[in-house]
Amino acid sequence: LAILRELYIFRDQQASREDRPPFKIFDNRAMTRVATTQPSTPAELDKKSALAPSVARRYGSGILSAVKRGKHAPPPVYRRTSNGNGRPDPKVTARFDALRKWRTERAQQRGVDPDVVLTNDQLMSIARQSPADLDELANTGAMGAWKLQEYGPDVLGVLARFE
Repeated sequence: LAILRELYIFRDQQASREDRPPFKIFDNRAMTRVATTQPSTPAELDKKSALAPSVARRYGSGILSAVKRGKHAPPPVYRRTSNGNGRPDPKVTARFDALRKWRTERAQQRGVDPDVVLTNDQLMSIARQSPADLDELANTGAMGAWKLQEYGPDVLGVLARFE
């Protein structure tokens, strides 16, 4: 999972640099295949991944670096809920509900499905971490650069009501 996360971050950063949508860098299926096969050399990347040769040539070193970072990442820390009954803290739930309401309104404004704006998992991650500024929001890992720019100030505005 750490490898997949590093690949996602790499792809999102490349897409931002090139002003292209992330799927134009490489698609989710190829990213999953690379994370599963975990190549460590350019030859392994060519042989094991589902990447087009041009993509492997252009982004190969960055992809291999992302795989390496993911392999050496510490294991995820699973936090227990603070109230001990298996349910999220009521403050987290309140923030999550407010974020969902905002997301629904924003999705209606854009004429898209709410999950296109932010998924429930992304909202829960943000609600749990309760970032106070754009840097902290970026560090949650819940939003890519475009969504951070597009929705970040609004998300922080929703969260500010709970402080």
